[in-house]
Amino acid sequence: MHGKLLYVDLSDSSFRIEPIREELLEGFIGGRGLGARLLYDLTTPGLDPFAPESPLIFTVGPFTGTKWPSGTQWSVTAKSPLTKAYGGGFCWGEFGIRMRRSGCLGIILRGRAPKPVSLLIGKNGVEFLDASQLWGKSTRETTDGLSLGRPGCSVACIGQAGERLSGLASIIGDKYQMVLRTGMGAVMGSKYLKAIAIEDIPWESPANEGFDALAERLIPQVRDHYASKRLREQGKPMLIRSKNMVGDLATHNHQRPSFDECIDRIDGEAMKRFTVSNKCCEGCPIGCLRVTRTAKVVTEGPEYEPIWALGPRIGNGDLEYLIDLFEECLADGLDPIGFGGVLAFAMECAQKGLIRPEYELRWGERTAIDRFYRELVDNVGLGGELRNGTKEYYLNHPETRPYAMEVKGVELSGQEPRQSKAFGLSLAVSNWGADWGYGLPTLDVAYNIAAAKELFPDDYNELLIVTSEEHKARLVKFTEEFNAVSDSLGICKFACPETYALMPRDLAEGLSAYSDREITQESLLETGERIINLERMFNMREGLTKEDDYLPERFLREPIVVDLYEGNRLEGLRKTDQTRTLTSDLKRMIQEYYGLRGWPDGKPSLETRRRLELL
Repeated sequence: MHGKLLYVDLSDSSFRIEPIREELLEGFIGGRGLGARLLYDLTTPGLDPFAPESPLIFTVGPFTGTKWPSGTQWSVTAKSPLTKAYGGGFCWGEFGIRMRRSGCLGIILRGRAPKPVSLLIGKNGVEFLDASQLWGKSTRETTDGLSLGRPGCSVACIGQAGERLSGLASIIGDKYQMVLRTGMGAVMGSKYLKAIAIEDIPWESPANEGFDALAERLIPQVRDHYASKRLREQGKPMLIRSKNMVGDLATHNHQRPSFDECIDRIDGEAMKRFTVSNKCCEGCPIGCLRVTRTAKVVTEGPEYEPIWALGPRIGNGDLEYLIDLFEECLADGLDPIGFGGVLAFAMECAQKGLIRPEYELRWGERTAIDRFYRELVDNVGLGGELRNGTKEYYLNHPETRPYAMEVKGVELSGQEPRQSKAFGLSLAVSNWGADWGYGLPTLDVAYNIAAAKELFPDDYNELLIVTSEEHKARLVKFTEEFNAVSDSLGICKFACPETYALMPRDLAEGLSAYSDREITQESLLETGERIINLERMFNMREGLTKEDDYLPERFLREPIVVDLYEGNRLEGLRKTDQTRTLTSDLKRMIQEYYGLRGWPDGKPSLETRRRLELL
């Protein structure tokens, strides 16, 4: 494989470029896997996430920026200020493509600049630019300022949330793409690094003719897949209505499983009123993005997760206001999922009489939402007290813990664990906290029977029952590894574990062609297993234990009642006159998951580490 590592010391504006060791790529591929290996090797136990020597790592995969369909993904890795352990996030779009074409598979940033700085990678090499005039500016202004006079330049930057070290701070790529969870924007802000800008540098792809031919053959496979067509035609907001029907659209901080009173105002059909056009990432045949317009803003998105977080989660049924609020999150570099989580927590605490009444926090009330948002970004008042998530807050106010919907300090993403059993397990055991993108066990919720038959031929019927806990540990183990592989290759999730338009065998064939060595599906997934285990080893080294694999007690003890439907979300749902009462038997699923992983007491055994060459 081809690529280099750029090591940057922001303390003295120095850098060095090193060739990447072949064995590092053979063991961890690139992208997320490379980031995990570098973080493990460059971090000492107990290091503060904001310490100058704590690394912030940007990585891309070998397929990023090539002809491979949807090869658009890039990753960010660091010790998280939220989890105090492994932190990471992913994004797609032009920034990763420009980074790959610059020759870098990884950018490792350490130190702390004496004053705000931006990093420019381009035709003149590596340059350090004074960012004093950009500090305090929005991500929009920052991107425009750095792109001026640099056609094709791509920018990843932070806004005020990152500058003020909020644990909910995101990194924003080219104004509209978000590295959302685990506080990566705060780590960037702690280094006084405002932005990384990469010019459009002519390059010669390291891929060979065999790889390019395979990629060309797979483009129509991705483009014409039924799930790709649905994403292109309806966008990701299409999930809102079907999830509401089956009780998987948690409302009012997971007090209820559906948002029936407002669903017509926030679903995919409603979103069409604000949609201007479709948009594709460069090199992607799917085209799932949407340009939207309100009376105030033009933006890209929001997708399902932000709609849920800024809508049903906080009792808001005003879609136009939701889009405007989402655009504020983009401009300030604030994770909308995390923001919705802490606000819903505060609203329920107010409902229970645990928040001072002068805040007047009521479900869906715009004045209260706007005030809380501004307080969080500005680090004042109640919003400022919740700027690092609900876990930090309830440790100081233990009476509020029952209403904190978090795992490892990360607010839950948009799934209802009592209804979607696989997602519940996935959120509990995820090495970077309760985020949908780590495990992404979509086979059952999407009723992807073709992929399930191929991957689980003996058990697919029961595995596809969303509300059954049978075989969910097997499903989560597999999807975690498939995610780790696609993230490491640099392929967008919406071509792989979200839709299965590309199967593991396709990725194995692609990496075989790219690297000119035989790689089987089994060996490729074992690489994914190695990455998952290394991330778990990092967490254990930082003091996490099996007790950190949990779900909030609400999901274990408070039942929900959901309507039962015939059919499936793909072919259509038909309501029956039956209901089901659900809680989560998490303990059983975790024990099975640990057994499959070779993790007695939640940590990789010596035998597991030896088998995966992680000693």
